Amino acid sequence: VVPVAGAAGATRAGRSVVESLLPGTKAGSELRAARGVQEASADIPASVKAIRERPEDVLPGRATEDPNLQALEARVLADDPKLGRRVEEGLEVAETKALTELAESFGPGTDKKAWQQEVILQGTPEEASIKIGQPDEMLTEAAAAFGTAYKEAEGFPIMMTRTPAGEGLQRPVSVAEQITRAIDDVDVLTTPEIQTRVAKRIQGRLTKLEKSGETVTTAQGTETVVQSDELLSLRSAIRTKRSALEKTAALNSDNAEEAQLLRNVEQVLTRVLEGQLPPDAVTALRATDVRYSQFKIAEGAINKSPTGDLTPENLRKALKQKVSPGRFARGETGELGRLAETGRDVAKFLGKPEEIKKITRNMTPEQKQTVKADLRIAVSNKSTRVVKGE
Repeated sequence: VVPVAGAAGATRAGRSVVESLLPGTKAGSELRAARGVQEASADIPASVKAIRERPEDVLPGRATEDPNLQALEARVLADDPKLGRRVEEGLEVAETKALTELAESFGPGTDKKAWQQEVILQGTPEEASIKIGQPDEMLTEAAAAFGTAYKEAEGFPIMMTRTPAGEGLQRPVSVAEQITRAIDDVDVLTTPEIQTRVAKRIQGRLTKLEKSGETVTTAQGTETVVQSDELLSLRSAIRTKRSALEKTAALNSDNAEEAQLLRNVEQVLTRVLEGQLPPDAVTALRATDVRYSQFKIAEGAINKSPTGDLTPENLRKALKQKVSPGRFARGETGELGRLAETGRDVAKFLGKPEEIKKITRNMTPEQKQTVKADLRIAVSNKSTRVVKGE
């Protein structure tokens, strides 16, 4: 409500407010503005403090929330459109500045490069580190780190015709025979030509490996013994070939089928190693293999991007391919699943609290704090665009 005043009173009030809006000095502004609210305010020191601490270009009436002074300010601005425009422009600058400062106070939120590095680190051997860079560069660094990651599983004898653990006194099944069965897998829809190509490649390497091994006599007959290093090396070569095929699997179905058969062979070699290595070596092998499986998910996410980028959306797609539908629906996707959620554009979920609860359900407190910062920054950015009229 604008108070009714006499002409002289209105003129004096107008001069007082204009002096407050366009001060000659900061100190003068504070005194004149404080004097203008003295009669209406029950707490004079609080009014002075509010005026002194107000952001630049914010009117004293707004700073003190004094209705009488706000009414006078509104009246003066209505009588002088030019002054009103200047005040509105100043207020817009002040609000934008305040919103920017507010956003900066929320914390760092999600940094894309740091997020990408954290994803790839999940698929890097524990003792290794990688520099922040382009996703493909970081992935190459991570892949190279696996070259020395299996040392604790090296240097142990592996019998190439050893009966797999748990099969008791059954006839020994050679590694070569197990690999043949894996390549002939009826669950992989492929052609005999592709199966033959894979078999030739693997059996050739296997024959060389067995020839370089040591022949020993056991209760079951003559055995060929090789070092675990050799099987690990063969498995590594298969992984490298499989990765190359998977990069072009979407364009060539033959490559996808060959990659699946190589995955079967890789699993055979893993079972052979786990069945014969000492317990401590098996533990170390499995721990590094878990890291490698995370690496493959990150690699799959990058391969899904035509530009080689690593995004939360593609990470979610890669996880969906590797994790069972039930586990994926329940959010049981481990650290990579949590990272896929923290990296999402949370601005899409403003006003959708149930969605926010869903994506943060399995996050650590630190990850939830990052999402909270992202949400606040999104609100701030939206408000800034409104103030700017965008």
